[in-house]
Amino acid sequence: MDKKEILSKVEHTLLSPTATWEQVRAICDEGKEFEVATVCIPPRFVKRANSYVGIGVTVDSVSREEGLLVQSVTRDGPADKAGVLAGDVITAVDGASIAGEGRETASDLIRGEEGTKVALTLLGEDGASRDVTCTRATLHNASAQGRLLDNKVGYVQLSNFYSGSADSFQAEVDALLEQGVESLLIDLRGDPGGYVSELEQILDYLLPEGPVFTHKPRWWFKSVYVSDENCVDLPMAVLVNQHSYSAAELLAAQLRESVDAPIVGERTSGKGYSQLTFPLANGGGAGLSTAAYCTGGGHSLIGEGIVPDVELSLPEGAALGGEDDVQLKAALELLVADGG
Repeated sequence: MDKKEILSKVEHTLLSPTATWEQVRAICDEGKEFEVATVCIPPRFVKRANSYVGIGVTVDSVSREEGLLVQSVTRDGPADKAGVLAGDVITAVDGASIAGEGRETASDLIRGEEGTKVALTLLGEDGASRDVTCTRATLHNASAQGRLLDNKVGYVQLSNFYSGSADSFQAEVDALLEQGVESLLIDLRGDPGGYVSELEQILDYLLPEGPVFTHKPRWWFKSVYVSDENCVDLPMAVLVNQHSYSAAELLAAQLRESVDAPIVGERTSGKGYSQLTFPLANGGGAGLSTAAYCTGGGHSLIGEGIVPDVELSLPEGAALGGEDDVQLKAALELLVADGG
């Protein structure tokens, strides 16, 4: 079977309303020699938008055996109103323990229809257990959240590159510039990536004139995206971890390449492909890799990822932005030393 036949089979399967991941995977296994690659996308990640029904928390399902570690809480969301705090561990949902293997499906238990309630048992950082009830609601998340830190450091956390994320990010940075920040720390930890168009806008906004992004379609000519001369002329540093993917990796790599921004955190996986997403019968999707992307200088992250300038992991149980966030502290030290 040649490449044309493989691609025809992939296309036919992906366009079928009853397609399953197993069917797609089997065909692409036949086409490995032709670099026909796909990735399975769980249902909750198919719609890349900054609105969803939930309680407004981000969680870590790995660090704590007892349950889900709450890493951040959406301001004025259901969890915030119920008293959930970053650093809490969700140990039970509606009375059922989620310890151990239960952590794998716990997020699905917390999700539900808008207006319905979910009871959570929380283990606080003080070791005390308490129960709260959250009413699920539609949440409209800003992709970016910024704040002014000591030593006039502007901190911006970018949670994804979904629709509207570039505008959200620019608004937060602009607000910090008005407050007189002298350096900028961009937090991409846990950022799953998103749309290339949003990445391009952020690169153009931040960086001086020059090539900032290279797009290499599998069966067409490459294109190079060039930033204009307008930029954010401040020292910068970037935070990443093992859950920083795709566009997040490219942004970090390009900041280092263009303006020597140091990167702090954990090595990333090196996802360097853009994909078209096709719906599957289970509500999930199959992402067909159609192009590779590289930095403006042509450097690919595929299979390599980002090796931070300061490689550092969080202590077990530490929350992002919390007292034990050693990655954040290390990045701040670099910025303050650079400014001094």
